[in-house]
Amino acid sequence: MRFPQANPRGNCFKRSRPERHWAVTELETALNFHWIALAFAIITSMAGQTLLKAGASAPSFVDQLFDFKTVIGLGLYGGSALLYIVALRKIPMSVALPTTAVSYIAAALIGHYGFAEPMSIAKVAGISQWHFQRIFKALTGETLKAYIRSRRLAMSLERLLNSDLRVLDIAMLAGFESQEAFARAFK
Repeated sequence: MRFPQANPRGNCFKRSRPERHWAVTELETALNFHWIALAFAIITSMAGQTLLKAGASAPSFVDQLFDFKTVIGLGLYGGSALLYIVALRKIPMSVALPTTAVSYIAAALIGHYGFAEPMSIAKVAGISQWHFQRIFKALTGETLKAYIRSRRLAMSLERLLNSDLRVLDIAMLAGFESQEAFARAFK
């Protein structure tokens, strides 16, 4: 501990600022390097996934395997794995995992909109449908089906109160097959 130094203007004492140690700045530089490696890992893995999906349109497996998009996609995907290894040497998984989860969601969206792949919540989450529903129920206390139904009804109720649409139109927007099924859902 440092002792307070005398203030040249009077008798008051002031604490001196602690000097920054070179190891602190070296640690900060290393962490910045690892965060940059994580960002590049995410970007290259997304580019690799996109190219792999684009290469999958070849007519046969052999053509697909030797397609330049597939080869480049595999190279980028392998490079991103190395970058993940570098990044996770200093960044804890609990911090890095939410960041990489965004890349899985982005890859699912690219597959859906760019390559017409079917989209589901479980695919975005990267787990099976059954496991997703089990985790959802454990976290929320209700099933996924009940949650979606209650959200659809809440949005329909808001539309009924705040729009000039007909009840049948609101029922169709909410995914009901008839106005009667829509009315039964509110009972």
